[in-house]
Amino acid sequence: MAAFAQRLLADVKQLPVERRLDARFQFLMLAVRLGPAGHRIVGDVITAHPDSESMRSLATSAVKQSDPSDPLVERVADVVLNSGPTGRDNYYYRQLLEQLESGMTPDNAEKRTRMVAAKLRRAAQEHGSDWIALDIARLTTRLAEDDRYFLVVVSHYLARLTARAHELGVPSQRLLGWVTEIPGKVGERLTCRVLALADDIPVQDKIEHVTRRLARQTPTGDDQDLVDAVIAVNPDPAQLAVWTDALGSPSDPTTDPDLLPEDWGRAWRWSVVLPGYVLIGWEGPIAAVSALHGQMDPEAFGHRLQAASWTWGQSPHSQAELAALPVLDAARLVTGWRPDADSARRMTGAGELATVLESVVAAEPRDWTEEAAVVVETLREPLYVLHYFAALTGKAAEILSRTGEIIMAARYATTERWTPAVLGNDSFDPEPDWLRVDTAVVDLITALADRNAPFAEHLDTAWSWAIASINSPAGTGSSTADDPLHRAINSPRGHGLQAGLSLAYWEYHNLNAIRPQFFEVLDSLLQIAGPVGMEHRAILAWQRSRLELIAQDWLDRRADTLFRDDDLGPATVDITLKYGRTSTPWLYRNLRDDIIAAALRGTENAVPNLLAGTLDGEPGYDIHAIITALRHDAAILSSAAEETAFLVQNSPADTPQLDLAVEFWRALLDANRSVVPAHVLRSTGRWAFVSGLTDSIWSSLTVRTLILTEGAIDYAIEVADRCENAPIVGDSTRILLLLQGRGEPWEQHHIRGVALNALRTLSASRADENFVALRTRLIELGHDEAADLKPYED
Repeated sequence: MAAFAQRLLADVKQLPVERRLDARFQFLMLAVRLGPAGHRIVGDVITAHPDSESMRSLATSAVKQSDPSDPLVERVADVVLNSGPTGRDNYYYRQLLEQLESGMTPDNAEKRTRMVAAKLRRAAQEHGSDWIALDIARLTTRLAEDDRYFLVVVSHYLARLTARAHELGVPSQRLLGWVTEIPGKVGERLTCRVLALADDIPVQDKIEHVTRRLARQTPTGDDQDLVDAVIAVNPDPAQLAVWTDALGSPSDPTTDPDLLPEDWGRAWRWSVVLPGYVLIGWEGPIAAVSALHGQMDPEAFGHRLQAASWTWGQSPHSQAELAALPVLDAARLVTGWRPDADSARRMTGAGELATVLESVVAAEPRDWTEEAAVVVETLREPLYVLHYFAALTGKAAEILSRTGEIIMAARYATTERWTPAVLGNDSFDPEPDWLRVDTAVVDLITALADRNAPFAEHLDTAWSWAIASINSPAGTGSSTADDPLHRAINSPRGHGLQAGLSLAYWEYHNLNAIRPQFFEVLDSLLQIAGPVGMEHRAILAWQRSRLELIAQDWLDRRADTLFRDDDLGPATVDITLKYGRTSTPWLYRNLRDDIIAAALRGTENAVPNLLAGTLDGEPGYDIHAIITALRHDAAILSSAAEETAFLVQNSPADTPQLDLAVEFWRALLDANRSVVPAHVLRSTGRWAFVSGLTDSIWSSLTVRTLILTEGAIDYAIEVADRCENAPIVGDSTRILLLLQGRGEPWEQHHIRGVALNALRTLSASRADENFVALRTRLIELGHDEAADLKPYED
């Protein structure tokens, strides 16, 4: 079954680009149903497509159907659990973390806990993490339904994972080392959790952590648990004098009896956690705060608060209210609203009303386009017409039969230009003119053309709007983004050019010929210099594969001007590699040297495009030519060494691409070290993930690699894991021997565990030439239990 699935995936990869994504989705739906073999394939695909919503959904589905202890759970979690502190893929986070915890065993507890700690550490280091409020309930308290931020969700599960890991025998010092690397309040509270459970950490260390926590204004359930753990061992009260010292002496009272000093409030809050004898001198201030606010309830430490909901504005009419009315009555209700003296106080505004209108239109687009021109005349205000057209753009596929009515409505909006009413308070108007409506019309035309709407009678009108938008004055609606493509797609000129490309595509498919005016416009755009010219080129570079299809003759004639112009050419190449991701024969044939130059200047996606040419056997992209071209930058050559493995990570065995990729690895090993320095070879550690490569070939090349790098390699843990149970006699143990003593401490701990298991397997089953040397090295590194293992004797 697994072999069948792998063959099916190979067939999917051979499909035309326009069918490949949908087919891959359908393939994954099948793979999810294939059981463990299919689930592993899902893991391969999610690793290759981590940003795809459908891939994440299917991978999570596979995880839910898998044994929670299966390594697939860790693999998918490693891909999906990558977010900033405010990430809100709540469903995926919880499903994966639940499986990670429920599937913890003595063998995987350390790996899973360490991985999640690393994910949380990265998120806690990012900008914005300090803005996320963690309430005072202990981290292990069940999450509320509206707890969706990545930082909050993962903090909760890591608290549970550390507790489970402790039960499964992971040393507390090791857990402590992982959580103390997490910055800020999250790390401090997780430290409380580990220390509260630890029976192998001195009580003095726990006392010192509480002392540091006393600088915080409010204790949490995690602080309470740690303080209770300290008190439970009956420490000498003198040991806790540091807590009294940390609280300091009370400030003098203020003259206002309702305004108490801040440190009085801090002591009052901590009084619910600390023993009374620590609070000497604070009895009066605590009583004064209690007289105003009562006693702090320790039950709050076991209940999460509902997340705050911030409402910046509201609509004067609800979505339900508008949806209940006939279309034109709803439009009249919208356009009849005006701000009054209470609008600011009630936070009601036209912007919020327009957003509600857009939702109502999007829910029933056919009803709202039956008399589209009358709707536009009724709405009248540019703000409401803008949101009306935006709703139709999003639902273009559902209203293709109404193309004529929509074009008439758009023509009405672009010619009538009713004088806008004042819809905002305090001299603020959310949409004071018709400029953005013109852009919305162009976007609507683009959406209809892309869905092959019946445009034949309206082409001239649509083209006139697109060209008028392309010719908008420089600076109109401009963005200040650094990236020219981002500026372009946010300017009327960029919207117009996208519409022109979509209309040309429509004509190519429906009329077999594109009007000459389109090519005249393209030629004129290439004559524009500076930032505005770069924005036009950015759109064309982004849409390069479409141009190849509909205008290859023009592209052939203008390739030098577009991609090799002294001022703007390199930036245009960078954009087509970064955003125009489809690698095509035209790209390989015409831009080889430009791609190499882009790779050497670090352009995103340049190295993958270059290597894709190698693996596809394109002329001029042979292995030695690419290595020679990249030899001048070892960092780029290193990225190529890793990227080659990544590109075939999911390839079945015996495919031409996999064979060429292996030859690339061999060529790196065979090269003169002045061409390929030894440290470049470290990046080939990613080959441990390439399941289609046989263990015998992988292990022999990995041995050669480790000899040259003196044991240093990326993904050392995964390299060691592939040697589990020593599948290749001699090579597997040689790899484990070469890995000893290199890498980070947590990597070394894991690698030594794998090596010990390999020796146990060999001791019971077969002889291996490296058995004694590996056993000796493990004993030298402090694993005395290895001394009890004996080589296999037949």
